[in-house]
Amino acid sequence: MKQHKVAKIPRASRWSRSARWASPPTESTPEQASPFQIYSPLIFSLFYFIGPFYSGLGGWQLAVVLVVFVIQVYLYHMMAVAKRKDVVGIAVAASIALGFVTAPLNHSSYSFYWFCAYFAAFTFNRNTALLVFVCILAAVVITAEQHGYHELWYYLPVIIPTLGLLSYGFYDKQAHIHAQAQRKSQDEIEQLAIVAERERIARDLHDVMGHSLSTIALKAQLADKLGKAGDAEAALGEIREVAAISRDTLSEMRSVITGYRARSLEQQVERLVQSLKDWNYQVDDQLQLPQLTAQEESALVLVLTEAITNILKHCQGSRVSLRTQTSPEEQPDADWALYVEDNGRPEQVEVGNGLSGMRERLENIGAQLQIDTQNGMKLAMYFHRQAEVPA
Repeated sequence: MKQHKVAKIPRASRWSRSARWASPPTESTPEQASPFQIYSPLIFSLFYFIGPFYSGLGGWQLAVVLVVFVIQVYLYHMMAVAKRKDVVGIAVAASIALGFVTAPLNHSSYSFYWFCAYFAAFTFNRNTALLVFVCILAAVVITAEQHGYHELWYYLPVIIPTLGLLSYGFYDKQAHIHAQAQRKSQDEIEQLAIVAERERIARDLHDVMGHSLSTIALKAQLADKLGKAGDAEAALGEIREVAAISRDTLSEMRSVITGYRARSLEQQVERLVQSLKDWNYQVDDQLQLPQLTAQEESALVLVLTEAITNILKHCQGSRVSLRTQTSPEEQPDADWALYVEDNGRPEQVEVGNGLSGMRERLENIGAQLQIDTQNGMKLAMYFHRQAEVPA
């Protein structure tokens, strides 16, 4: 039995995206990221020191600039790893306020506005993020008016990167939402695959065990009758066959569970035909099967096993025919067909686990099953692919 494998959809972590700013956590638990992935965007914070470098600050002023830088880095840390939106909001507000207050001392304090714009866009809804952007613009304009920074060299390095990272934050948020939706969809697909696999295993065991146990039960009854009739040797022969069938069943069940069948399709068919002959059925075996894939062979073995089991249990006939035919007239669109027919007296056909399992298996390999109860039971299986089967 071949295992169905579901192609896994990559689970994107907001920390693991290449060349992107560290993203703030949402209410869900984030996947872990390395410290490098979280803090590497701080390389852009070095723009913070452009102002002090050209202004030639020294002494206590330089000490204040360094302390503010450390505080801003800590606020960045809060924005990047906090698991609550309100904590991110506090860190964003504090970072903007600190940059605004220290602007007279360091006109490059705007560099941390960039981070605030990105984290606001990623964490909050659009209106809140735009409000944060307006606050940043207000801080920039007020600072420029108070201290005479009217040149483009002040506005452009603030507004363009801030606007760019705000837009990127919106995009990144949508990408993260999409990744979460993919992860949820992947989990659902995996769960459905597990359920489908359990149902398939149950059908396999039903098909294999149903036939074998039915044969064992019939042979045990025959052995009992022979024993009561005084034919001990014949009864022992039936018991030995029951033991052999039991061993074969155990081996076949293991093959079903592991997904590997040691017997070829021809050997399986021979075993099924022999089980019919053991019960005095006249078998007309004209099967000339084409080259099949492993999936088709596995499905066909189980379908034939179920069909023969139903004959042994319900047929009440004496003849069984197994044959193949290319281009069946009754199904012009089929490439070849396989027929299982008997001359029994079938009762009203009810679609139970056996017949429904047969139909599902054939549909999985692109085939169809039709049932005809006129003049016995006839199962017709139509396959829609070319096969070199003699007419």
